[in-house]
Amino acid sequence: MYIRWNRRQLRSNRQLGEFLCPHLEVTRPWTIAPILVHKWPDGAIRTVWNPGPNIRECCIAEGQGLALAAWWWEARNRFEDLHRDGLEDKEITQALIEQLDYIEEILEERIPKPTKRDWKGYLAYRDDLGLTKRRVRTPFFIRRLGLPWPFTKDDLSKRWVEIARRQHPDHGGDTAVFRDYLKAYKAARLALEQRSV
Repeated sequence: MYIRWNRRQLRSNRQLGEFLCPHLEVTRPWTIAPILVHKWPDGAIRTVWNPGPNIRECCIAEGQGLALAAWWWEARNRFEDLHRDGLEDKEITQALIEQLDYIEEILEERIPKPTKRDWKGYLAYRDDLGLTKRRVRTPFFIRRLGLPWPFTKDDLSKRWVEIARRQHPDHGGDTAVFRDYLKAYKAARLALEQRSV
């Protein structure tokens, strides 16, 4: 596994989603985002995980500021999500968790960590906006099955019966769609088992 940096140029300097970038003079900024890729035995190279969001290169070049703190905030949240929810492939999840320190070092080579002052400023900024809690990523099986969060074993069983009645190929459903639901159901069941351990 290795990190590939996707680089792209924005069409303008609109501050969409990047309110913390102070570089208004940059007309067409470049952004980069890390993508962890893996070369599979069949020779194919596929994306495994995105350890961080896009960040403007102008903010990286300055080496300080709230934009860096915001980027590392999101990256750390993704690290936590990996520990908590993981990816669909449990072997890859385990391999990533074992290499998180190494991945963080590689990210830091390209995107410097914010200063303590920037961290405090970013936390104050979040507090001013009422963003005291982090955004929690919803696991794919919750979205796919339409389950409430948190859910119980009974919730899962009832929902699965409803889906099976509608989507099973024997009842006129599409096989590929049913397989997606089955995959989500198995992941949800596994999540419940892990939580009860």
